[in-house]
Amino acid sequence: MKIKNYKHLFFDLDGTLWDFARNSEETLSDLFYEYQLGDGNELEFEVFHSTYVQINNGLWDEYRQGKLAKDVLSIQRFGRTLARFGIVVPGLAEELSVAYVKRSPHKTKLLPFALETLAQLSRSYQLHLITNGFNEVQETKISLSRIGEYIKHMITSEEVGCLKPCKAIFEYAFEKTGAEAAESLMIGDDYAIDIVGGATAGMDTVFYNPLQNPSGIEATYTIDCLSQLTNILTNPRP
Repeated sequence: MKIKNYKHLFFDLDGTLWDFARNSEETLSDLFYEYQLGDGNELEFEVFHSTYVQINNGLWDEYRQGKLAKDVLSIQRFGRTLARFGIVVPGLAEELSVAYVKRSPHKTKLLPFALETLAQLSRSYQLHLITNGFNEVQETKISLSRIGEYIKHMITSEEVGCLKPCKAIFEYAFEKTGAEAAESLMIGDDYAIDIVGGATAGMDTVFYNPLQNPSGIEATYTIDCLSQLTNILTNPRP
């Protein structure tokens, strides 16, 4: 039986390599205490954070559907969170938005074995990123966290004008990198965005599921640790 010969590996960034959850929480904690958002109202950071995450996720869903502009999302996620707790300070949501976007990319926590895996795989494959993030933010993340040392190309939704799982972003990635779908592998932690998107574009896929949540998801491969990628690429399915 013929073994598939991958040449290009396409990674998602946030939640797959860069630890978005921990870096975002750390940034929000810094802002919460710096701006004294809990003073006088007995608001605890854990409650503020969970509310922000819920609101932010909902706004990102609207952004992916084209219902919301980038700048509106950035401000509304703070405006709506503050309003939920009755915090009404003119200009505060805008100020928090600017501070968050400026500071969060400077956090450098990565998922376990991210750098080690990239370093090893970069010896045999061309590594690329396909991300729904914003250009300036993602560029800072990969530079400061050292991910950029191993990445040949980064494709962002802002650059292309559409977001994963839109097929056009993957087709643009093929054109930019010189890859073909049949020789490419998409690795990501979001089934609806990374796995469905990659499969629709004709790629094999790796679903990264570190929490081992039951999913019933169909992907070419499923892993719960990035270090497992090496074994997959050494012994792929026929």
